[in-house]
Amino acid sequence: MLIGILGFISGFLGIEVFSSLIHRYLMHGPLWWIHQSHHKPKGGWEPNDWFAVFFGLIGIGLLFGGFSGYIPVFWAYSGIGISVYGGVYFILHDVMVHS
Repeated sequence: MLIGILGFISGFLGIEVFSSLIHRYLMHGPLWWIHQSHHKPKGGWEPNDWFAVFFGLIGIGLLFGGFSGYIPVFWAYSGIGISVYGGVYFILHDVMVHS
């Protein structure tokens, strides 16, 4: 039980730190050519949406690996934290902020 709670919290908070660093140093740096579509939205799918796919695949990989026994189960709960963070981010940032 404790391992699940710690895994969830570490995934939820860890992806915030990781994505903040990626955003600051890569998206507004060498990957600006992809990320600029987020600052000039036209509606529908934007090239910037590939970043969400990338972060989602991290969470899915951790879920699969942890619950199938390939890696410690702690990481599966981390994957749940990452996935929940992604859902919260989507609702708060994409839906509420950017409509």
